Amino acid sequence: MTVALYCRVSTDEQATHGFSLEAQKDRLIAYCQSQGWQDYEVYSDDGYSGTNLERPALRRLIRHIESGLIQSVVVYRLDRLSRRQRHVLYLLEEVFERHGVAFKSATEPFDTSTPLGKAMIGILAVFAQLERETIIERTKEGHHKRARQGLWGGGPQPFGYRWNKEAGRLEVVPSEARIVREMFRRFLQGASLVEIADWAESQYPNRWWDHNVAKAMLQRPIYAGHVHYGTAKAKGNHEPIIDEVTFQSAQREMKRRDGLLPARGEYLLSGLLRCGECGEPVVHHHVHRTRGIPKVHDYYVCARKHKGSGYRKLGGPCPSRHIPMDPLDDQVTQLVRSIATSPEDLISQADEPEAEYEIAALEAELASVERKLRRWYDAFEEEAIDARELRRRVADLERERGRIELALDEARERMRRPDPEPILDAFHAIRDAWDDMELSEKKTVLRATIRQILVFRDGSFRIEWNL
Repeated sequence: MTVALYCRVSTDEQATHGFSLEAQKDRLIAYCQSQGWQDYEVYSDDGYSGTNLERPALRRLIRHIESGLIQSVVVYRLDRLSRRQRHVLYLLEEVFERHGVAFKSATEPFDTSTPLGKAMIGILAVFAQLERETIIERTKEGHHKRARQGLWGGGPQPFGYRWNKEAGRLEVVPSEARIVREMFRRFLQGASLVEIADWAESQYPNRWWDHNVAKAMLQRPIYAGHVHYGTAKAKGNHEPIIDEVTFQSAQREMKRRDGLLPARGEYLLSGLLRCGECGEPVVHHHVHRTRGIPKVHDYYVCARKHKGSGYRKLGGPCPSRHIPMDPLDDQVTQLVRSIATSPEDLISQADEPEAEYEIAALEAELASVERKLRRWYDAFEEEAIDARELRRRVADLERERGRIELALDEARERMRRPDPEPILDAFHAIRDAWDDMELSEKKTVLRATIRQILVFRDGSFRIEWNL
């Protein structure tokens, strides 16, 4: 009989309290030996929560159960399987019982082959979930209590501070605090978040910097000497890096700048644009004029260029340029409206997909993999190979089958030619009612006709239609 020994640990704290993977494995192997079971396989999930089923070893175990390779599953304790009652019941009824697999716990006395044993598991699952919810509630209350006492709640140390365990408080790191103070100063003098992030990276290159990081730091009350968790706020027991006046001035400036921005996504071509130089999405970007009368200049810009030096590290700076938003909107609109006068010509020129040969080749590959799988299962039934060898062979073939099926789906998608009627209807709406449409309606009809728009550094563009 092939027995699956399932182990799980979610945190280092559990490991220090006797739930380490090695401790679970040793206990389960000893349990197998006491039962006279010699054919067993260990499935271990290291660092995965018991509140969901998306765990690599558990998913592999389920696949092996569905393939008929496992006859029994043993865990150290029920909550190693899951801490959610509905997950436990799903695994017991829809996976284990459906495939004739017994389930046992090495430390809890129950037997899934009897009604009483099944009821006991349900009761234990309820208590496992209750224990988890109690831990969460106590943790939240602990964070609230620490915040009310002016103590830092833990987690990643804020840039500019280090945790002094002996003193029980955050201590200022002078070299980092200098950067924090300068970031606030530059922001209040009108520098953009991208400019601040680029400057900070030039001073401290060993940290990830972009405009989102800069904004989050400028909004953290901890730099002004405050701690908070949820609704609990108090003066912290640590030394502030900036004074309260500077912090509040920065918050007012942040609110003022945010008020200059139009609502997110309120741009005609948002979601349609791609950089013709590097292939990244093209996003809306605004440039503030902070001197004199406040004003915002709107551009479309490649995401790799826009998101700061930290983002550009992923592939080097993009050579594209800022494209003024209004002229590009007008050019695209004029082209689409000109085509809308006779859209049938565009649709009739669309090329037929040419993926027939690729699909035929992939289907032949898939059939070959299926035949190999059947042969290995037949060999196992005839006892020509053992379960361990079957699992190894099947795992390789399953990966290959997944690759082929993905490629086949993509090829079949290219074969599908969309129904021209919705596209014609959208073009007719553009022709007849464009000037009377709201922005949301214009965006809808554009997305019905356009798949994407490639924008190049010289300001030119190319439309790829939904054909």
